[in-house]
Amino acid sequence: MLTLGDIISRGFKTFSRQAVFFVSIFFFPSLMVSLSASGLRWAGVYFLEHRTQSDWSFVVGILAALVCILVHIYAQWQIALRSIAVMRITAKSAPTYKEAYHYACSKVGQLILVYGLAVLAPALIIGFWLLFDLLIAWQWPNNIILCWLARLLLAVNGIALGVSFVWVLLWCSLTLCVLACENVPLLEIFKRAFSLAKSSLIRGICFMCLLLICIFALQTACQLPILAVRLIDVIIRGITGSPTTVSAVYHPSAFAEMITVFLSSLIGILICSIGCATYAIYYLDLRQRLEGVDIVNKIEAMG
Repeated sequence: MLTLGDIISRGFKTFSRQAVFFVSIFFFPSLMVSLSASGLRWAGVYFLEHRTQSDWSFVVGILAALVCILVHIYAQWQIALRSIAVMRITAKSAPTYKEAYHYACSKVGQLILVYGLAVLAPALIIGFWLLFDLLIAWQWPNNIILCWLARLLLAVNGIALGVSFVWVLLWCSLTLCVLACENVPLLEIFKRAFSLAKSSLIRGICFMCLLLICIFALQTACQLPILAVRLIDVIIRGITGSPTTVSAVYHPSAFAEMITVFLSSLIGILICSIGCATYAIYYLDLRQRLEGVDIVNKIEAMG
């Protein structure tokens, strides 16, 4: 059994020991995500610049955006499949990546629903509490006492937003781990993940908060080279006197964009790999604490 610091440390060490492996499986879909995001920006700027010239400009902009969206969806789907495979290997539920990937492909229907929940549930939680905040602000009282009560309610609401958001993230991550490691029906996946998340609620919330802080700090540090590239590009274009069109304001040069896309892909690989490995390690540690799964496996191996 591990401490929370040990779990997160092992997640980072897993990536450092198998960096080549993670890059090899995540590079292509991560690159497609970065390219599609860049393409969407370019399509939007193209539409803004040419919207008054002809109807064909509108059609070209819409078609380009549609292609980028389809590429983005396909890339996210590939990331989901490979993430399940990584979780399955890290939790020692599969001997090889090939077997784990085939297992993920065999769970297509369940994966669509579970991955969709993992994406939508946190967004719905944020939307619900923000709507509650807007209702409070809209009906803001004039009375001083009621005004302070409203401020107190907003503070409580902010705490509720943070706690519920982190717990939903924990539940969704455990749902993905259960899908990756336990061959059970769809409804049982959600029940099983809810039971695991509820069984160690405070520890789970602390784990998720610590992991989010570490990933945020890592991502912020990794974004610095991209900001440096953008800044140098802006300085060079200012010296050369580039025209101040919409494209010049909102987009870097082609060379700077290529560097940005490449670095963004590497950042995506880093965050996704560490996240999947850490989730799986936490899931395995939680099962060892609650069910003694490591002892059961040793007994079965001896028998």
